[in-house]
Amino acid sequence: LTPIKAAWHPRYNLIVVGRYPDPNFKSCTPYEMRTIDVFDGNSGKMMCQLYDPESSGISSLNEFNPMGDTLASAMGYHILIWSQEEARTRK
Repeated sequence: LTPIKAAWHPRYNLIVVGRYPDPNFKSCTPYEMRTIDVFDGNSGKMMCQLYDPESSGISSLNEFNPMGDTLASAMGYHILIWSQEEARTRK
């Protein structure tokens, strides 16, 4: 397993990191999902969580493109591409 690494948004103070729910931690809840969490870099507040129900692995690496409108997440042998444009067309 690749060590989990946080990534920063290139334009905004946002931090993205894959969640590894570990039942050994008190804060872990039953059936906690392996999401990709987006945090505000100033306050530490969670802004949103990304989750793909078809991909159940741990997203250990995340990286934004230079414009910051697309995020690539590596999950084992799989790569997930998250984009604002794609999200708009699915609504």
